[in-house]
Amino acid sequence: MPPSAAISEEYVRRLSTLSRQLIPRPVVFQLAVKSENAFNASFEEKVRVHVNETSGDPQGKRDGFVLPAAYKHLCSHDVVAGAAEWSKVRRPGVGLYNLGNTCFLNSVLQCLTYTTPLAELALQKRHTRRARTEDMYTVFERHVARVLNKKGGGGMGSFSPSQIVSKLRGISRTFQVGRQEDAHEFLRTFVDSLQKASLRVGGKSDNDLSRIAETTVVHQIFGGYVQSQVKCRKCNFSSTRFDACLDVSLELNNAVANVASALKLHTVVESLDRDNRWHCTVCRKLVPATKRLQFRKLPTVLILHLKRFSPFGGKFSKAIKYNLTLDMKPFMTDVNEEIDCEFSLYGVLVHSGHSTNSGHYYCFVKAPSGAWYEMNDSDVHQVGAKTVLQQQAYILFYQKSKLSKPPVSVTSASPSSS
Repeated sequence: MPPSAAISEEYVRRLSTLSRQLIPRPVVFQLAVKSENAFNASFEEKVRVHVNETSGDPQGKRDGFVLPAAYKHLCSHDVVAGAAEWSKVRRPGVGLYNLGNTCFLNSVLQCLTYTTPLAELALQKRHTRRARTEDMYTVFERHVARVLNKKGGGGMGSFSPSQIVSKLRGISRTFQVGRQEDAHEFLRTFVDSLQKASLRVGGKSDNDLSRIAETTVVHQIFGGYVQSQVKCRKCNFSSTRFDACLDVSLELNNAVANVASALKLHTVVESLDRDNRWHCTVCRKLVPATKRLQFRKLPTVLILHLKRFSPFGGKFSKAIKYNLTLDMKPFMTDVNEEIDCEFSLYGVLVHSGHSTNSGHYYCFVKAPSGAWYEMNDSDVHQVGAKTVLQQQAYILFYQKSKLSKPPVSVTSASPSSS
């Protein structure tokens, strides 16, 4: 290029790319903004709230994981820990009338109503006392109070969840009143609506580029972190990524016999080879690599979605065994501060039928008394634990058996807010 000629844009672009490859990337946090189109994406894209990505050292002695700064919390972990047990022994709540193909909504609402920390804080009207206007969270808090405080049984005392059904289109434009919807899709979008309401009360929007979205009461209850690590087979250089998630979707196949084996499949080492090779920033070329997904930090409430439905409408109907307790330790990363990895089952959502467009949803929940109840729309009756464990589960709800105080973030400068 002649001296008098200007440096081309292509030259600048290549120089910039080369400099990024040579200089180690710092840990960055990025908020992935959700849109209506995101509902058609994979599970990981739907529930991702932030990305924390770092290129680790070849020895893998540190993973770069950092919790949000405690002084920026919209809700402290202690608030959720204080509501992790029922404040008193309650009779089972009432059922919900089916308003026309609303069994998917009824079953999800019942499982959330018996999610202890969510329900206890709802009974305290924690969000309502902070909200300036009515939103989905205030409606939900009224719903929980009505279900748990209304006396009835076996259908007596049941009521219509019309306030939530009437806002179905506001939860997601893809939903239509009177049409059978997927319970897991409704669960995710409904929890997301609670998350957005929590952010607005905290003076933030769901597009906020800080990590404040990870500190709401919703994330303190349902939020966990997964680690995705890709390692070069040539030089052992690894790139590690952390994602915040609100639930976990597990693939099923004929080799999966139980939840533990589904989790093992979810966290198995994957080979990236041939057409699926990875571009290593050290080798500066496509190389064979390995990829593995593991849990870095466990949520207070762990929601496991068993992917029974195919994109073509078929259903995987094989019985998948699950237990009243679940040990998540085998699926954690080697570098973590988790002490309590034991979870207790409190909810089982079931789909009866052959496809997402037909069939029926109902659920089993563990009441504050410790007894199990089947919630089938307006019908509520007690069942034994053996019956609960014999179901063709679609979504499983587990809560941490013990809640220990989390490690303080290295970026923390003052105590968490309530």
